[in-house]
Amino acid sequence: MDYLKPEFHEALKEEDSCYVQNGRIFIGGKHWAPEYVLNQISGDSYKEAFDGWVDIRKENLIQIADDILDDFDQRERFNRLKKSFDKNFVVPFVGAGISQPSDYPLWTSFLKNLVKHTDIPLEELDARLKAGEYEEAAQDLADKLGPAFAERIESAFGDKKEIKGVIQLLPSLFDCPVVTTNYDSLLKRCYDNESLHFDEVISGHQATEISRFLASGDRVLVKLHGTAMSGPGRILTLDEYREHYELNDVIDTVIGAFCSKTLLFVGCSLSVDRTIKAIEKHVNDKGHENVPRHYAFLKAPSTQEAINEKGRALANANIFPIWYSGGDHDLAVESLLHKLNE
Repeated sequence: MDYLKPEFHEALKEEDSCYVQNGRIFIGGKHWAPEYVLNQISGDSYKEAFDGWVDIRKENLIQIADDILDDFDQRERFNRLKKSFDKNFVVPFVGAGISQPSDYPLWTSFLKNLVKHTDIPLEELDARLKAGEYEEAAQDLADKLGPAFAERIESAFGDKKEIKGVIQLLPSLFDCPVVTTNYDSLLKRCYDNESLHFDEVISGHQATEISRFLASGDRVLVKLHGTAMSGPGRILTLDEYREHYELNDVIDTVIGAFCSKTLLFVGCSLSVDRTIKAIEKHVNDKGHENVPRHYAFLKAPSTQEAINEKGRALANANIFPIWYSGGDHDLAVESLLHKLNE
């Protein structure tokens, strides 16, 4: 929990965190006699105050999670997810939303920023993205930019930016394989910081390796789309997707491997793109009742009609959302993760 200490220090500056009342000194929910503070100031006092603040914060987050579950009438669905989590059967599937607090761009934002450096009309790019044609959009940009396209990706996702946000909670909850579509290094560095080093880091096109490592239960990081700094194995454009995934039906092997577990999507928008379509195909081939159900922490669309429509589309891929309303995305996801680990 050391990653919370900067936030704890900021909280201590608030008026209601440090005060004197009835001859006692109150700091972060703990209180002492003045003479005790003068004679006993030590690291233990700091630890007691910090631990007390963390406990209060966790209680507040769990209450937020309870409110979320009640708002959308989804306690039963969440409880089914928790049962799988308690049995260590859940594998996190981490998307770009988890990296956003560290100032890594979302994939859509990144592509829209690149279009400014080409003669492709923004409306044309928007049409691609709305249709879930992310690889096609990336291909259009790569064709226009040439070698500069790879350089832009390395510049945007290759730097080791400061680790911020709920991603720092994942190592304490998931000592297991982790799947991500992100190009940055945040997940690996988070786990390294907690001395939970991944046994292997493999790219999505290494399909046979994925099956073996997931079956073994080793702590492995599966980077479905590769990394920002390595061209071989990186999957961004339509040509790369076809080269690595469509030839020899590699995508079916990859999807079959990680869909053998219950997936929990966090930081994913889950638009109906190629990954979701591939999961849907896998589910249809195997039968909905013959594969595990998957879950997702998702920001709810603005209308009930849109919620229902997206819910039906994801159900085709055996993905069932745990909705939360607008506002602080990171706070909602952190609250639900604490509730999962309650």
